[in-house]
Amino acid sequence: MNRPDSVSDQLAGKPGLTSVTLTRAASTDRWRASSVRADLDEFYVDPVVEEIVDDLLSLPPGATAVDLGCGLGEKTETLRRVGLRAVGIDRNEERIRIAAKRFPLCRFMVGDIQDLPFSPASFDALFSKGVLQYVPWQETIRDYAALLKPGGRAIFIENLAGSPFARTYRLLHRWRRWHYGDYLTPREHLQWGRLGAFSEAFREVRFRAFNLTTPLALLLPGRLAGGLRNGVYAVSTGDRVSRGHRLLQRADHLLLRAAPQTAQLCWTVLIRARKANPDDASPVESRPGQRNRR
Repeated sequence: MNRPDSVSDQLAGKPGLTSVTLTRAASTDRWRASSVRADLDEFYVDPVVEEIVDDLLSLPPGATAVDLGCGLGEKTETLRRVGLRAVGIDRNEERIRIAAKRFPLCRFMVGDIQDLPFSPASFDALFSKGVLQYVPWQETIRDYAALLKPGGRAIFIENLAGSPFARTYRLLHRWRRWHYGDYLTPREHLQWGRLGAFSEAFREVRFRAFNLTTPLALLLPGRLAGGLRNGVYAVSTGDRVSRGHRLLQRADHLLLRAAPQTAQLCWTVLIRARKANPDDASPVESRPGQRNRR
């Protein structure tokens, strides 16, 4: 597979891909304004937007970012809107065609997330939501780390294996014989006790588990339109984050603070990682369950 010599040079030729300096509040607002209801962002991204934005604002002007498994390109466009020069890659040609038409200021490519067409140290940031469950992730994250420049940031949002809600849903999925789309059958959901593998691929890693009780919001009145359709939630219109969901978010915060061990029962984990710089003094050890704050 041919690998581009310089992602930065290729992106520099696209109109509108210029560096934008935004405040934390403005970046957070742009991210939320760019979110798509059908993507269930209120569950998978909204609770951790501020932490994601903090990492993105630490990047240099003109930074480049890759969105792995970009699908229809919503998150690639969101990365662009918060000031990055963004590339999205997905193996589904039809989705890439649609993404390129919808978001012409981003660059989109067809490619395999296990055989990426990029040279080492091509990007300042890497974003991945729900991708690692489809690959042998403990080996794959080393390849992803190689894509980053020294000091580059990686942001992963993944499903955990131990959530009672998630495990019930997966059993229901098999019992009802719902089918995943092409290439979308999970290989392995991440286990909380094995997340230490990220510390072997990156110098500095922070973990935050969330969605402990918030999946109950999917059962509240007004949250579902027609219920489960072939195993996919159909989210109703209205306020993007319901009042009930916000109350459950607060309950999660209190429960996880009082009993950190309940993190292994959460549905979702945010993993924020930084690649080593040559001038880093010594490795920073992070383990799941530690409170990692700046």
